[in-house]
Amino acid sequence: MQRRYTLLILISVFIVVCDAATCWFLFHEYGLPFSVTVVDARTAVIRPTGGLALPVGIVPGDRIDLAALDRPARIAISIMNLEGQLPRAQTYQLTIQRGVQRTVIPVTTVDWGTSRSIRFSQWVYFVFYVLMGCLALLALWRGRDRASRNTKPDERPGRLKLISTVDRKTGLITKRRFRSSDFGTYRRHYIGT
Repeated sequence: MQRRYTLLILISVFIVVCDAATCWFLFHEYGLPFSVTVVDARTAVIRPTGGLALPVGIVPGDRIDLAALDRPARIAISIMNLEGQLPRAQTYQLTIQRGVQRTVIPVTTVDWGTSRSIRFSQWVYFVFYVLMGCLALLALWRGRDRASRNTKPDERPGRLKLISTVDRKTGLITKRRFRSSDFGTYRRHYIGT
């Protein structure tokens, strides 16, 4: 089979561009400067995020009245609850409830890259995406079988296997080496089929 190098190069460029864009977006995430936990259909609780200062007028544990929010703010709270991203420099009017007092506070999205608690997970995801991109390119250019060579040396025909068996006389587990071609003999003698 003749390889189509033009197609391989186009797919490789696509993989590299997608991988680079994903890694770039990892370090350019925007959201509210706190995390949100939805308690019920009408209430959400504010929790601080490490390294990000809370907006003026908001303290940890404040409750957001979801029913009093306008549609964009309600959507932003749902996105934050699902750990999604919000547009950069977008301001939302949140209705904060403390006891019987309600206050409307404007909150602007911030860059999450400045948060210490998120930085570690960003680097873990970065390494993961780079490795997945490398594996995709390796499988694309070398082929599935050649790229996975030496990953399971015991499964290839003609190689020695280390098989644990139970000795019928003593009941002890013994280790014996068999060739893949000898597996039928192994089944007849040790399994009894």
